[in-house]
Amino acid sequence: MIDKPGRKTLLLLLLCLLVPALLSAQTAVKFTLERHDDGHYYFHAPICGQQEEIMLESGIPGLLVGRGFYEKYMKNSGLKFEQSEAKVRLLNDVYPVAYQANGSLNVGKVVFDGPVFVLENFDGFSLPVQYLKAAGTGKKVVTVDLAELYFSVGGPLTRQGTKFKLFYDKSTHRPFINASFTIDGIEFSGKLLVDFGNPMLLFLFRQHRCVNNAVVRKQIEIQDGYDSQGRLVSKGFSAKSVKLYGTEYRNLIIGVTGKYRNATELGFLGTPFFDAPVVFDFEDGWMYKQIN
Repeated sequence: MIDKPGRKTLLLLLLCLLVPALLSAQTAVKFTLERHDDGHYYFHAPICGQQEEIMLESGIPGLLVGRGFYEKYMKNSGLKFEQSEAKVRLLNDVYPVAYQANGSLNVGKVVFDGPVFVLENFDGFSLPVQYLKAAGTGKKVVTVDLAELYFSVGGPLTRQGTKFKLFYDKSTHRPFINASFTIDGIEFSGKLLVDFGNPMLLFLFRQHRCVNNAVVRKQIEIQDGYDSQGRLVSKGFSAKSVKLYGTEYRNLIIGVTGKYRNATELGFLGTPFFDAPVVFDFEDGWMYKQIN
């Protein structure tokens, strides 16, 4: 039998052991974001022991790295890479995949657990947040706050705001949500890809019936878009009003692409939609966002 002083000592010892564990299970790992002139968001973190600038993504099928980094630092990471004949499309550019693997890598103090693609003629890093999890608990809770320029992994799940069901593409595991909205009074509905790599509010697929019908009926007129060097970068049309989930957006350019010919979804939902903090529960497939 343990006497009362002994019980107190044992209780204090248990508390000393449990409290740090509980705190670590609830504490999120935070990353600072930087917004570049191209409208994309980046953060810095070590991968394979090398501090790198990484683009925040969610609309790509896995972690994208260049062949140079693979040969120098990732080749002996422990992942089982295989040669590949696949290709990855990033809007207007298509990159051959030299090698691919599936497994876990440390990204700072969190874990990326998913596909890794080594691309030819690619310089940089793009990381989809849906494959991130807390190192200690494995929790796949990700909070993104583009206004305050940070995202975090792990920590408690706060179910505040509007609840959106996530639907995952079977082959790429990219997250979609159902959407119904109007563009200048024209109704559109379908699945939108949650895409932190897209600086436009909406980027639509030309082959989707809603877009095709609007073009055929001459409700929208798709025009070419050029960059400062006069290169064709995309097609699109102007919109005076977009009403999406109870919020009105004014005077926008809506992108349109016909290059994803096998896609049945409506398009991409980009970063202007995430003007308030959004919490992802990638384990159970939900997104929570405060609608302004």
